[in-house]
Amino acid sequence: MLAEAAKSMATPTIRNMATIGGNVCNGSPAADLSLALMALDARVKLVGPGGSRTLPLTDFQVGFNRTVLEDDELLAEILIPKSTGGASFLKLRRHQTAVDIAVVNVATRLNCVNGRCIDARIALGSVAEKQIYAQKAQDVLLNQIVHAGMIQKAAEQAADEARPISDIRASVSYRKRMVAVLVRRSLEISAGRCGA
Repeated sequence: MLAEAAKSMATPTIRNMATIGGNVCNGSPAADLSLALMALDARVKLVGPGGSRTLPLTDFQVGFNRTVLEDDELLAEILIPKSTGGASFLKLRRHQTAVDIAVVNVATRLNCVNGRCIDARIALGSVAEKQIYAQKAQDVLLNQIVHAGMIQKAAEQAADEARPISDIRASVSYRKRMVAVLVRRSLEISAGRCGA
């Protein structure tokens, strides 16, 4: 999933100069790498004159291009817990040029035992003031046997949870429809990767 997110980000020239920390600290709801990291339950360690603090990436973003990073702090580490299962990242752009930012981006992770979902993450980008989990959609899958109908139900729930705006890239209704499509596709990939 991280490789998929990194490959979809910007152009090769930008990718060769950019950093993961820069993508995270930008605080953009459309950022690719921070969304993938969020689906992996990543935490960030911030360091400043007053010491250090570690918090979940979900608590790091507080709004459109805003984070909790203080003026005298640096992002020192990104901590990714070891995870099992399958994960996927998908991105929809207006144009298929690499430099175009996401109309909608989605990162999903499933951990299944004998086809039953024991853990799920559905992270949505470009559909709210900050990147969000589709918590109710995750709950749809939890403790259930993963199959096409269950994935579709979770995808529809994720679209209901999205809170997009209309802008030059897409309308609210289009973004919501695309959330359902991308979440379904991403969950299908994640389910396949975890053997569900």
